[in-house]
Amino acid sequence: RWEDRSGNGRHALQFTLNSRPTLIVGGQNGKNIIRFDGLNDYIDVSYISIPQPYTIVAAWTPKNLSAGSYLFDKTNGLNRVAIGYNATGSNSDIGKLFYYAGGSAISQHQIDSTNQKLITTAVFNGNNGFMRRNGSVILQSTSTNDNGSSALESMRFGAGFGPSYFGFIDIYEVLVYDSQLSTQNIQAVETYLNTKWGIM
Repeated sequence: RWEDRSGNGRHALQFTLNSRPTLIVGGQNGKNIIRFDGLNDYIDVSYISIPQPYTIVAAWTPKNLSAGSYLFDKTNGLNRVAIGYNATGSNSDIGKLFYYAGGSAISQHQIDSTNQKLITTAVFNGNNGFMRRNGSVILQSTSTNDNGSSALESMRFGAGFGPSYFGFIDIYEVLVYDSQLSTQNIQAVETYLNTKWGIM
C-alpha cells in the first residue's frame, strides 16, 4: 500500500502483486518514489467523500507521452474525476494535460517533453476551477467549458477506471485538500513540493 499521511487511513491499495507499482529508492532528489510501468500497474483509494470545491496538488512525471494516461481517475465510470494527459484526439491533443469532474475535459496545454517533472495544482470548483503547472495557470474552466461538479469519491492512480490506459509515470507526492486553497496557500504548497522534490 501507499500510505495516507493525513491520518484518515485512506491508503492506496493493490492486492495483485503483478499490478503493483515499483518503489524506486532515492528516485527523485534522494527520496523514494513510485513508478507505474504502463502495462498493468495501478493502486486504488476506494472510498473518499469530498464535495466541491477541492484542490489536488501533485508532484509527478509522465515518462511516455505517446500513450495517454492518468495521474488518477475514478475506480468506476460514474461521476468521474480525473487528471491526466492525452495521446490522441482532435486539435493535436498528444501530450496535453487535462482535468475534469464529470464535465468537459479541460485540455489545451502541451507538456514540453517526456520525463518533464511536474507540479500540477487543480482546483475543482465548476466553472471557477483552474489548473496550474509548475507555478503558472495553464487551464481555466469557464461557464461554456465547465470542468464539472462531481465530488471526489475514489482515486485510481496510474490508470483509467477500466482499469485501462495504464500510465508509464512516476508519482512523488499527491496532496488533497477539501477546500479551494487561496493563491497564497497554493504557492506555499507548490514551493514545499519544489523544495522537497527538486522539480523546477
